[in-house]
Formats: sequence, C-alpha cells, structure tokens
Amino acid sequence: MPKALNEKRLDSLQCQSETRYAAHGVIAVDNTLMDHAGQHIEEVGWFWDHAEQRHKIAHDYLIAQYVCPSRRHYPLEFRRLVKQA
Repeated sequence: MPKALNEKRLDSLQCQSETRYAAHGVIAVDNTLMDHAGQHIEEVGWFWDHAEQRHKIAHDYLIAQYVCPSRRHYPLEFRRLVKQA
C-alpha cells in the first residue's frame, strides 16, 4: 500500500511542468543520522557521524530527492538502514 501511494504521488508530480522529470534534473542522495538519547529504541544503533567526528546512537536514513531545473525538489524514496547485531 505505501509503495502504491508513493507511485501515485510521483505520477501526479509529473503532470506539472515545474516538477516533471527533465534532462537537467538531478537525483540527490543524502545519508542522514537521526540521533536519540536511549539505546532501547527499536532498530537504533551506534553510527559514526563524520560531521561531528564521533559515534552516536541513531537511526540511519538514506533519502533520494529529485531536484528539478525549476529548483523545486521532492523526495523520491527513503530507506532506514538497520545495523546488523
């Protein structure tokens, strides 16, 4: 169900000239750590944060965004990466 909803959302964005896929559009990939205070949160893990130069307890998300030549942007998809124990 969520995948079908996301596909419908992306299809509707193709109907507008400002958000339609274009030859000069860019797919930006961002790896983001959402840090937490506790270790007992489901699927949380210790990750190296290169920006802060330290390990932290976090969820790790990989986000793909489409950046249009019109400078509008929107998420294509995201995944939460889970560290194996």
